[in-house]
Amino acid sequence: MSMVEYHGVRDLEMAKEMLSTAMKPLHLLTRLLTLWSSVIVVGLSINLVPAQARQSCESLTSTRIGKVTITAATDMHDPLGFLPPRTPGIFGTPTGLKVSAPFCRVIGFIEPVRDSHIGFEVWLPPESGWNGNYLAVGNPAFEGAIKYAGLAGALEQGYATASTDTGHLDPGHRWAMGHRDGV
Repeated sequence: MSMVEYHGVRDLEMAKEMLSTAMKPLHLLTRLLTLWSSVIVVGLSINLVPAQARQSCESLTSTRIGKVTITAATDMHDPLGFLPPRTPGIFGTPTGLKVSAPFCRVIGFIEPVRDSHIGFEVWLPPESGWNGNYLAVGNPAFEGAIKYAGLAGALEQGYATASTDTGHLDPGHRWAMGHRDGV
């Protein structure tokens, strides 16, 4: 077997490990893009169809898209405001957060690989209040929770918006141990 040199490393096994490690960010980016594209398809497909063919918010539960399951779709227009669920941690839902703008709240999950379950919410403003844009709400570090404050802020500005729990509810990294396909 010939000797392989990768960034000054002559050991074949060490070179393979370094190459594998170098490829992980690309693998992660590909998975993230696949996840967000599924969420974007759910959210934007509703507003991009002609008005006469548009579905009601509630009828979105019957929408079928690959490995995406929509568990609820509710028209939120409470005059007293909507109080989003509480999420824990420093980046959790702020106490007293209330959403007064009307919107369609779509809740679901994506199971792109074995042993995965990525929860998401898509919030869609009414057509009259939509600014024509989509804003994805991300999570800091390993935070595993839907970011309701981010969704509320984007919605108040007229965006169609979405957030995920990134496939876990654990604020640390334990969720990734033994779940290589889910990372």
